[in-house]
Amino acid sequence: MRILVLTTGGTIAAVQKEDGLSISMTGEELMKLLPELSHFPHNFEVRNLFIKGSSNISPEDWIFMARSIIQMEHEFDAIVISHGTDTLAYSASALSFCLLDFQKPVVLTGSMVPPGFPFSDAGENLLSALCFASSLAERKRKGVSVAFSGRLIHGVRSSKVNSWKKKAFDSIDYPDLGSFADAKALLSNHTPGFDESLRGKFDLSLDKNVAFISIFPGLSPLYLDLAFQNKPKAVVLEGFGVGGILLTLFDSVKRILDSDIPVFVRTQVPYGGVDLPMYELGRKMLELGVASLNNMTKESIVPKLMLLAPHMSGNKLRETMLRNFCDDIFEFERKHSEME
Repeated sequence: MRILVLTTGGTIAAVQKEDGLSISMTGEELMKLLPELSHFPHNFEVRNLFIKGSSNISPEDWIFMARSIIQMEHEFDAIVISHGTDTLAYSASALSFCLLDFQKPVVLTGSMVPPGFPFSDAGENLLSALCFASSLAERKRKGVSVAFSGRLIHGVRSSKVNSWKKKAFDSIDYPDLGSFADAKALLSNHTPGFDESLRGKFDLSLDKNVAFISIFPGLSPLYLDLAFQNKPKAVVLEGFGVGGILLTLFDSVKRILDSDIPVFVRTQVPYGGVDLPMYELGRKMLELGVASLNNMTKESIVPKLMLLAPHMSGNKLRETMLRNFCDDIFEFERKHSEME
């Protein structure tokens, strides 16, 4: 079993200095601080991609990570990436789209507490990532996932839901892919679906000119008008509940749509997704031409748009964005019994 660990910085690479935590640890230095890794039965290689806090990881870094991984496809059976937690889910989603053609498993992980600190989760999380990566490779399962706090989460369904606790990530409207306990990884029977007809869709270029606006009571239409002046490739409105948008925004939304710029709606609520036809207001939005993003996570919406935008625009971008690439759009049955 040949496993590569790529390090990118983050809290898992942080050391304490006089003026606070400094993200400066190399991969080799990190491994020396994690005795938990002695429980992993295989050898692995460590390489540093870069060292930075994940808040400063850019879309260009997604491309760099993807290109680096692709170049190593035939050298290793699986890839593990240590990453800061703040934007880990964005990177996991971006890599999920960039690596649709990649046939090996890629597992991201990080920590909420730096290595060497009391109660650090760094060693356990990295050990679980290695064990999950090994098990996935043995079963010939591809795809990008997140190993954190004893869970394996599908990359495009992952989201950071807690800024403080070790159980920082959740799987949004999607079953876990595995669990980890007593230094053993157990994979679930659920495997993500991949649309093979979409292979080669992304050529690792991106366009960052997309607008993402979270709606709040009293939001002025000027916000949308200012976004429109920048001629974005697409606009995402993050509405209330099942997709509620202020009636006062309709004229601005129509101007954007009339200029052949697609407008999408997602919900601010973590679980359950969008259901625009439920209310009259939502039906009016659909009549305008607004598109529902169902239960896609914010972390998957942003990179997917950026990666599609260089290759298409207008209605073609709208149609392709609504195609399910790798369970980034996941249909699930809503049950009234679950409302209790």
